[in-house]
Amino acid sequence: MKLTKFILIFVIFILSINLVLALGVSPAQTTFEKDISNKGSGVYTDSFKVLPSSDSPTYLTFTVEGPLAGLISFKENPILTQGKQEITFVLTYNGELKKPGIHKSKIIVNEEKVGAGTVGAKASVHHDLNFFIPYPDKYIESDLLLFMDNEYLIKITTVLDNKGSELVDDLDNTVEIYRGPKKILTVYKGGQGVGEHDVVIGDMIGSSDAKIIALKKKVFEINPGDVVENQLAIKRLLLTNGVYKVKSTVTYDGETEEHFDKFQIGTESIQIYLPDNQVIFNQTNKLELKVGSNWNAQLNDVYLTGKVFDKDGVLIDELVKSASFNVAPYENKTVNLYWDASEHPLGNYTLSVIAHFGDKEFNDDFGLRLIPEEQVIRSKPMITNLHLLLIFIVLLILISMIVIVILKKRGYK
Repeated sequence: MKLTKFILIFVIFILSINLVLALGVSPAQTTFEKDISNKGSGVYTDSFKVLPSSDSPTYLTFTVEGPLAGLISFKENPILTQGKQEITFVLTYNGELKKPGIHKSKIIVNEEKVGAGTVGAKASVHHDLNFFIPYPDKYIESDLLLFMDNEYLIKITTVLDNKGSELVDDLDNTVEIYRGPKKILTVYKGGQGVGEHDVVIGDMIGSSDAKIIALKKKVFEINPGDVVENQLAIKRLLLTNGVYKVKSTVTYDGETEEHFDKFQIGTESIQIYLPDNQVIFNQTNKLELKVGSNWNAQLNDVYLTGKVFDKDGVLIDELVKSASFNVAPYENKTVNLYWDASEHPLGNYTLSVIAHFGDKEFNDDFGLRLIPEEQVIRSKPMITNLHLLLIFIVLLILISMIVIVILKKRGYK
């Protein structure tokens, strides 16, 4: 009985082998190296084999992902095959890829059985394709890295990797920090001498460099195969909340390469203030709110909503939302909400205001005093028209006295 069961399982396994074959390619990758003697275009041809997942008639289609996508062509795409198929492709280099090093892409092979229709399962596999452009004798590969090292420091690191075959001894690295379109800090001549960075500070902290922490660096003489990190650490407390852009410029042997990145201090915030909490009974009141932000960039499309609660915390009114507005950094903007208090008794209420910015909300609560109109305390101007008239008369008398004194000294009677 056991032997019969084993034979049956073995037969089922043999019959189903065709169903469990996986789509595959061989070899896994192709690497071309640009002929450095050819300054212009070049044509490179290679092939790989595709093993479909079954022996049934199958369509194979090919797409390319990566920087080589526009350079690869196939003799036939899609192709109908049954069984193993060799695929020939051509890479036509047109000179547009100028950066030395390996440019990696993938040839995606999609499989669809004939007659499967749109509902049929589609398998895919990829063939790695690398195109290597040799490095010149003098070549620095650079990168910019930002680290929030801890709650106190921001580390800005420019990585300098000598990929060439010669010593590079004339390298200059400049780091600039921008708040919006305005430059607030420049670090220049990095590594051109022993000691700390030569630092020029913009309006961020004046002309002193005492608050800038810079790691000591030797002269940038980078041997072939060596990697140097030029790092600047800045105290976070020097920067207000906001988004900052960092630009690192690497210059050597007449070549220039720029890198950009950004970092953020804090999060967007909106402050709301209600200067006058008196509201008048039996009329629609204009609630003049002051809205500001300590974010270092303008916040766009902000709007306010409000709710009024009685002394027991029961919601009694929802106010019509304000029109959208923009909040400039470090400035207060007056925004109005309106409350019809004609149906509510005199007393104390709570106004809850929410400032909406994108998917973020900032709220604050304020006490309201609903009072009769005759009890409203209105501030009086410090200087009235009568005061101005009196001041003018006094000044006129003083001027007349001065003129009389001058005339007497000159002998006029």
